This record gives sequence, C-alpha cells and structure tokens, in this order.
Amino acid sequence: MAREASEEFTRAVRERITSFKMEREALIRKRQQLDEEIDSLNGEIEQLEAVLPPAQEAQPPIKRTRAPRRPGRRPTGYTLMGTQYRASTFKGVLLSVCATLHDLGPADFRHVLTDGPTHRYFSEDRREREHGGELRKPEAIGNSGIFVETNVSAAMAEHLCRGAIQVVGLDPSEFAIETE
Repeated sequence: MAREASEEFTRAVRERITSFKMEREALIRKRQQLDEEIDSLNGEIEQLEAVLPPAQEAQPPIKRTRAPRRPGRRPTGYTLMGTQYRASTFKGVLLSVCATLHDLGPADFRHVLTDGPTHRYFSEDRREREHGGELRKPEAIGNSGIFVETNVSAAMAEHLCRGAIQVVGLDPSEFAIETE
C-alpha cells in the first residue's frame, strides 16, 4: 500500500511537472507572438514618420490667456518685468499697465487696437464708441490717444492686461497682480 501511494504521488508530480512545462511553452510562444506584433507596429510607426513633413517653426498665434478669479480681493499693486507698481483697484491696474506699455513702445502699443483677442476693448475715438459703439465707460490711457473699457470685472481687467502685454511682444508670465 505504501508503494502504491508512492507511485501515485510520483505520477501526480510528473503530471504536474508536465502541465507546468506545457504552460511555460505556451507563455513563451505568446511572448514571441507579442514581440512580433510590437516589431510590426514599430515598423508601421517608422513608415508613418517617414511620410510626415518635417516640423517647421511657425510664429505662435496670440493665445487667449484666462485670468484667475479673484473674488473679494483688493489689489495692492502689480509687478511688470521685475518692476513693482502701486494700484489700489483693478481699474487702476488696467490703466497703469496700459500706460506703462505705451511708454515702453508707443508704436507697439497701438497694436492693441487691431490685434489679439482684446482689441474690441480699446478705441481711439471715445465719443463714437461711447454713443453707439462697444465701450460703455472708456478711460484715456495716459496721453496715448487710446481709450480702454473700464466697465469690466477684476478677472477681465487682468485678462486685458495680459492680452495687451502679449500684443506688444512681452511675456505675460512677467506680470503679476499683488492682492491683499
């Protein structure tokens, strides 16, 4: 009886080993099949890349920048190109940024009238826009002869600042409003 049990145990172990060997061989075949599929896909990718035209450096379009919401916060000033300025309202920030940009380059600043997503908030003719145009409450930007709409939210004032900064060719990331 002990011998029969030993033979049965040996037979069970051999069957188990045979089963493991078969599973191992099946996994090896599956891995080879997957490797072949990967090689095939890599070949297709190379063919597609060969057909694509070379990348060209294009002038990036003026991007719309979305200003973060600042509900209930009052500005204390802003920083533009590393210089700090004082302003106690978002309207003041808007007017001051525009005046500063105009002082830096009057010719470049005039592009706010025609370029970018914010051009409809700027005008050279206060009266025409005021009596049937788009601006409800225009304010003069220093002595530039250009007016900006000031009847805007805090977020829109910041958006207009960033848009004007971008239109004149500066980096909008160099602008920040400090609030309290």
